Amino acid sequence: GLHAMPPWLAAPGRPPPYPPHPTQVMYFQQQQTLDALRATPVVCSQLASVAWSVREDLVAEGVAHGHIVLYGSVSLSSNLAVLPPGPQTELNQAANAYITNRSDVDFAILLPDGVEAMGLVHRLVERGVGSADWRHEQATVVPRFSLSQWTLVNGKGVRLDLTCFTEEVAFNRFRERQAAFRSSFWQMRYHMYTTFGSIGCVSFDAYIYMLKALAASDAGSALTSFQAICLGLFFLQLERQMLVPSAYALFNKFLNFCCSFFGRRSPGGRRGQRTPRLWCGNQAIDLSSVARVLPRMGRRAHAELYFASAEERCGVPEEEWQNVLHNIDPPTVCETAQKALRAWSCPGAVTAVAPSRNGEALVPLRAPPPAEAMPR
Repeated sequence: GLHAMPPWLAAPGRPPPYPPHPTQVMYFQQQQTLDALRATPVVCSQLASVAWSVREDLVAEGVAHGHIVLYGSVSLSSNLAVLPPGPQTELNQAANAYITNRSDVDFAILLPDGVEAMGLVHRLVERGVGSADWRHEQATVVPRFSLSQWTLVNGKGVRLDLTCFTEEVAFNRFRERQAAFRSSFWQMRYHMYTTFGSIGCVSFDAYIYMLKALAASDAGSALTSFQAICLGLFFLQLERQMLVPSAYALFNKFLNFCCSFFGRRSPGGRRGQRTPRLWCGNQAIDLSSVARVLPRMGRRAHAELYFASAEERCGVPEEEWQNVLHNIDPPTVCETAQKALRAWSCPGAVTAVAPSRNGEALVPLRAPPPAEAMPR
């Protein structure tokens, strides 16, 4: 089975007693990619400890439990008991909560009446969250959304991003949007699990890590990690009818999707094409529904992606919907995808990738097996 280590992999150099099945090879190649891209146990432990300590200190400062939202990679950790209810609770083996060595801890809170963000952050620094020395690194005020963002760093290099809301309406909207993202995320992973079994989960996990590595690399600076994952989830919704899941094939197709969706040319229906291709100039993405696109809602941004279900639950007017892709430049994303295809793709072969030593680029992790070595 896929859970047992094949003897020729357990003892390198020993000739295999029988030819490996292609699915087994794919499974262990993707597992190797996960091992290379995921955070070390030490980093995971540090982030989890900070997350618990910050939550306790925020409560001690008078912030209500219901007004604290942990989001980002750490929020996907089953060890922190923050998984949303539903089928995803059956899949509590998510690879280290999709944490990398570059991950940080992200909290959003609704400030109690009479409490100022600056004073709260100052007290947290003086208190020493988790018995660690913290320093204030930067702060940003966004009056449009009634929030301020604060970044703290401790002596071990762990970053804490604290978003402080002053209005309950804005905070509730943020919370609903995060819930909609987690729902889409875990539903897609659950679909991969129920359709393909354990290899579906491994393929999904490796695919997510590759999207995060793309965003963290120089070539992927056109997208944030959150934007890359949202676009990657939408592409997976389009590819639900795949026969055998492969993170490398999915990543390759995702890059091609970005070239097409963010391409400079407006789509024209090709001869024999039943439906015109998706294009950011014509359609907006709704990630809260399966592979749903909407008409463009505005022209201020060059591309649009929303969680429509969250916006509708909160009764948000369409002109105030939060656009995940509000700041991207489509030609730059298209160029980024093309560069990534040339640098990391190997047409017709499975290629594993890992971050380079400085974490700024992706390099081949292992060469693809020769075609003649794979059983037909």
